[in-house]
Amino acid sequence: MKDHMGNSLHLKSLNHISLLCRSVVESIDFYQDVLGFVPIRRPGSFNFDGAWYVNCLTPPGPCNPTL
Repeated sequence: MKDHMGNSLHLKSLNHISLLCRSVVESIDFYQDVLGFVPIRRPGSFNFDGAWYVNCLTPPGPCNPTL
């Protein structure tokens, strides 16, 4: 196996991550206002606080499907 420096996971895309945070409100502000993520609908069957977002930093993608 080749030894690659920098990107040890060799990622080209990332589909899903889940993070535990102290404040959902502060996390929402960060992901929306700082990173520019777009909120999407979260399943109503979840009985805990949280938020789902789409990363629209690299078109084409769900936020800009025509590019």
